[in-house]
Amino acid sequence: MNLSLYINNKNYLFIVIVVFTLIITLLNVKIFDIFIYVLYLAICCVSIYGMLFTDKYSISVNKTFHLFNYFFLGIAPLIQFQNRVSFHGYKELDVSVFLKLGFIILISQVFYIFGYLYLAKKLTNSKLTSISNTSHHFKNKNSLFLVLSFLSFLVFFWLIDFDLLRVLYSPLYGWRKNSVKYDLLGYSLFLVVRHIPVILYWHFELSNKSNKNVLIKIFLLLMLVLTNFPSSITRSMLGSYYLPIIFLNFSLFRKEYYYLIGFLLSFFVLFPILNFFRNGKNTIELGVDLFVSPHMDAFYNFGVLYSEKVITYGKQFLGSSLFFIPETLWPNRPVGTGQMIAEKMNFNYTNIAFPFLGEGYANFGLLGVFISVVILVFINCLLDDISSKEYHNNFHWLKVLFLFFLGFEFYLLRGDLYSSFKLGISFLIALFFVIFIQKIFRRFMN
Repeated sequence: MNLSLYINNKNYLFIVIVVFTLIITLLNVKIFDIFIYVLYLAICCVSIYGMLFTDKYSISVNKTFHLFNYFFLGIAPLIQFQNRVSFHGYKELDVSVFLKLGFIILISQVFYIFGYLYLAKKLTNSKLTSISNTSHHFKNKNSLFLVLSFLSFLVFFWLIDFDLLRVLYSPLYGWRKNSVKYDLLGYSLFLVVRHIPVILYWHFELSNKSNKNVLIKIFLLLMLVLTNFPSSITRSMLGSYYLPIIFLNFSLFRKEYYYLIGFLLSFFVLFPILNFFRNGKNTIELGVDLFVSPHMDAFYNFGVLYSEKVITYGKQFLGSSLFFIPETLWPNRPVGTGQMIAEKMNFNYTNIAFPFLGEGYANFGLLGVFISVVILVFINCLLDDISSKEYHNNFHWLKVLFLFFLGFEFYLLRGDLYSSFKLGISFLIALFFVIFIQKIFRRFMN
């Protein structure tokens, strides 16, 4: 049997994933509502359609968007409803919340698909000139990358007080400003330097597709791993950093639909196993158990905020975008939306996820949901276009940004926005810093 023939058949894959969805959503059902079931099955089917039929790329940020919707806004809320699941010591969501939010999500998905297809067509038909860029062609570039990568690791190691255990494992409650030296200043530097070895390794892979120096590659990869060891970073950062490494090194995963299949298998098998080493509970959550675990609370948290009709009229966005302002200068700075709703509802845990669509609603109501979708359409379509156009083949810094968004999109969509801004802006600062240093070094060498 030729497996690749089936994998490369869109219609066959669509049927297989839909059948799998039917099976997993009908296991261990405690309560069944036909309207809820059909609504969230429709969300799953639209997500599957989006993965397979809305772009021409084997790997895309658009596919990541639909994968998130499939897992977190389709399967998860349906299974949680059928098993009467609630989180953080709070009450169950009302049936009406599931119905209303389900329709909002479904309409948002359809609007996103039409917007993405329209913009993608415009970009395809646009007459753009080739970008001339020779920034990667200069003497001793690899030497610069080696030095920058090693110095980044040393700064990281110094900020965690040369604690080898912290290289391998994150603190109990995650990395915070009290986990490193020099409080907020040290934490800000910590966030930036962890990105630099990642950026350098990705750029090395992109700009040296042939005649790669294996020793340089191994050293850059080693610095990346030591600065961002899999068990010392969040699952979302793990995806953001390590998924591109797989795509860059294994051509199999760059083939059509292998990205989707690999992501699906990783979500159901690999990530729960990795979480076994993080939560200390000695349990691996698989199948239905995965979807009723607190890791899948994004929809629930959105539902709580929606049921309470909490709208802040931009206050949450302002607090998230200005996260770098110290509390001493802004004592009443808004906390993240997840923490805000957790404190308001007296959850027994405050470091919770809050989805990007929910952030839109929390700021501007239904109009905010519409704005959130428009933002995602533009970001995803432009990045996917950058990844594919021939005139961008030498414009590797933009492709580095595309690689980052493959995993970061999941982080952004799950939220909350406050955490996403910290990760995203710190990555951009690191990227601009590396570009700036490279330009200075090139001028000096020339």
